[in-house]
Amino acid sequence: MEDGNSVALLKGVSDCLADFAGHFDLRIAAEQLLTTALTHIGAEFGYVGEVLYDGAGNPYLKTFALTNIAWDDATRRLYEESATSGLEFRNLKTLFGVGLLSAKPVISNEPSMDPRRGGLPHGHPPLNSFLALPILRGGTLIGQIGFGNRGGGFDQKVLDALKPISSTFAVMIEGSRADTRRKASELDLIRTDHHLKQATALQSQFVSMASHEFRNPLSIILSSTELLERYSQKFNEPKLKTHFERIRTSIAHMQAILEDVLVLGKAESGTLQFNPEPIDLAAVTHLVFQSLPSGRERCHLRITGEYEPALLDAKLMHQIIENLVSNALKYSAEDSGVCVELVFSGCNVAVSVEDKGVGIPPEDIKKIFEPFVRARNAPDFSGTGLGLAVVRACVARQNGTIQIDSTLGAGTRICATFPCTTR
Repeated sequence: MEDGNSVALLKGVSDCLADFAGHFDLRIAAEQLLTTALTHIGAEFGYVGEVLYDGAGNPYLKTFALTNIAWDDATRRLYEESATSGLEFRNLKTLFGVGLLSAKPVISNEPSMDPRRGGLPHGHPPLNSFLALPILRGGTLIGQIGFGNRGGGFDQKVLDALKPISSTFAVMIEGSRADTRRKASELDLIRTDHHLKQATALQSQFVSMASHEFRNPLSIILSSTELLERYSQKFNEPKLKTHFERIRTSIAHMQAILEDVLVLGKAESGTLQFNPEPIDLAAVTHLVFQSLPSGRERCHLRITGEYEPALLDAKLMHQIIENLVSNALKYSAEDSGVCVELVFSGCNVAVSVEDKGVGIPPEDIKKIFEPFVRARNAPDFSGTGLGLAVVRACVARQNGTIQIDSTLGAGTRICATFPCTTR
């Protein structure tokens, strides 16, 4: 894929994310993503859908977006009738069915000769090549994107080019599901004026936060894409890479905000998953260090007690440590260190993060774990006010407790303790 196409793809993905954050309409977002993907890879038609399961546990696909390839009056009526509700595909003895059952990509550049094929309905336009791309979230298949009739067929290069599309659609499906659960919860909360006012206030805060936090990365994406569109032929390789990295970083920032919102939405609706298994907390911590965009050289790990695997949820622990470390780096001087300590004692393990930063005013500590709450000495630092609320939710879901000790102007230590060793 050429640089110009990559710019258009990344801009299309960022526009979809921004629109989705504003209305959480998965059907509109899916149509935008499908159009962007078809243009980017040069395929004639495609579909985007969510994977659901019937009463027997069999997967099936329900579309959110589908290219109109109707070939007669009956299929035209079917397409029009299903435009808003989506079509359901349940025949697993097909190429897309192979993808649903395996949760892996399916490439067929000669579908008519492929033994996995299920055949086409009478009158269906010729299918010369086919790709089914799985949409995974936490190792679980939650969606599928399919494409047909690309000149030259499909290969690994096309799969790699579509990674921004698949990862973005995964976030959107989770966001839509969380929004559905949130709306269902709101129907219960609406019975009292207090709960209604609280939900309205939180929604208002989210819209305000999102509009503010998305403005800067969207501006960066817009300026970089405009420069690349005008001057990409004149830019040298390092300059091209710089602009592409700015775009990718900005998209990652918006995705991270949506991730935090998803966690809080799941926690509030009681659907935040907890999958305990023996995990290497030191390895999780080092993975967090490696994923930091900057400041990793300031981070240190200390282990106290008899180290052993901890029976915890790796994804939730990664989110806890990542949020705490990111906060510690943000609110402390660039020449100061951040210490993550793992303390193993009896059947408990404690994870603490300590910095020598600005500290938190005593009057703010009681509310600092509430969504959108920021300390009064934080206006000079960027942030959403969601990080510590996410930490508290992830700790609580694992039956842990959290404690904060902070001295204004001297630093902060936050410690989460879990009853979860494998003894």
